[in-house]
Amino acid sequence: MQYKYYFIFLMILGGYTLRGQEPVITINPDITESHLPFIILSQGDGWYFRPGHDPGWAQQELDMREWQSVNIEELGAYFSSEKGQQEGWLRFRFRLSPECKGKVFRIRYGAWAAAELYLNGQLLETYGNLGKDGTAFQEYNPETKAFNSFPIKYGKEYSVALHLVDRQGFFVNSEAYFAQGFLAMLSLVRPGSQSSLEYLLGMNQYHAGLRDGVCLLLVLLFTFLLIIDPQQVQTRYLFGFLLILFFVSVSNGIRHSYAITRLEMEWANWFFGLFFHLLVIMILAVLVSIFQPASARYWRAGLLILAGSSFLAEILDAVFNIYSFLLIIFSFLGGIWLLFSTRQKIKGAQWAVVLGLMLTVFLVMVLFILALSLGSAVFWGVHEMFTLVILTLPISLLIYTALNYRDMNEEKKLILANQNKLLEQKVTERTEELNASLDHLKSTQTQLIQSEKLASLGELTAGIAHEIQNP
Repeated sequence: MQYKYYFIFLMILGGYTLRGQEPVITINPDITESHLPFIILSQGDGWYFRPGHDPGWAQQELDMREWQSVNIEELGAYFSSEKGQQEGWLRFRFRLSPECKGKVFRIRYGAWAAAELYLNGQLLETYGNLGKDGTAFQEYNPETKAFNSFPIKYGKEYSVALHLVDRQGFFVNSEAYFAQGFLAMLSLVRPGSQSSLEYLLGMNQYHAGLRDGVCLLLVLLFTFLLIIDPQQVQTRYLFGFLLILFFVSVSNGIRHSYAITRLEMEWANWFFGLFFHLLVIMILAVLVSIFQPASARYWRAGLLILAGSSFLAEILDAVFNIYSFLLIIFSFLGGIWLLFSTRQKIKGAQWAVVLGLMLTVFLVMVLFILALSLGSAVFWGVHEMFTLVILTLPISLLIYTALNYRDMNEEKKLILANQNKLLEQKVTERTEELNASLDHLKSTQTQLIQSEKLASLGELTAGIAHEIQNP
């Protein structure tokens, strides 16, 4: 009797397999850390793909025997391209674990490809324009929307079908899609993170504008200082640093803008990498101009070589990450050695630069540690901290410039006071010499008058004596 039931069970299981049913994946919120704002579905198992297009593939129940089990990150290898267009369907069936009872999740789509999202056979949302019925194809920018409003709850099974169309050849296996967790193709946004994710996407544009505005004001200020005193070499370096920082800030803001295309984002990434390398080099150049080490000439020559190699690193994209890492390490160690070698000459306004550098390094380390510990670059305060990282050193350089000009003015005033004192001393000495000469002249004049009087008296006496002797 037991063998009979076992045989019936095998028959049912075999029939289930032959029909090609999708496995149901149970989503446990603890598969990713609870502090992350989302559960990434597209980086797990249970995904099936089929190239081409058939409206019937959106149905909730479907024969899956002709579908391929895929890894989303390698999806591009399964695509067939016709006239530059890539089109296909993805399917995924899931349910929430009992730990999700009483919680409401939302679906987030985070790829650039135009897509139609079906849930249980019903069209839930369209992202971009798939180019149907002769309309123009338009890709979707993941920064446009935080998540879909449809509630995902415990106790139900959900069949997800994604109709994808891409026409630029990058498709979803592009590195850009997986560079940041919140840009994953499909994810569930946690209940407590839905407002924070909307806040983060909204605040991104605000902080980008704030950084761009402050950097532009500093560039204009140092342009004015450069016009007033074009001979100040240090001002030229500061102006160059702030100008490159402005380009870094602008290109970074463009990368995360919801109003750009994917191709524009790729170019923004390229320029961001280039300007970032030049910015790191300019920081060292500014430090050399401020602290004036004994080997300043060799420093400048080395920095010029690094600037040239940055262009090559951008062109040879394969070595970009290695070059960036080595450049940052070299710059960090070089900055420490430069400050250590000139420590005895640091004074006055230069301490503002030292403190600004220390605070910037501290903020970068905190941001990096938080991103590693949280497993994501998306968390409360990330935009505020990144803004502080960008603006701390420029503001410290502005303070240094203000204090330096104050010290220069005080030095000029001291020199002027010393010159005035020396001039007064010389005037006093000259006056005394003139007074002595005047006294001498007066004495000589008196003697001359007396001599003239005596001479006149002698002549008169001689005349009288002559008259007496010769009446």
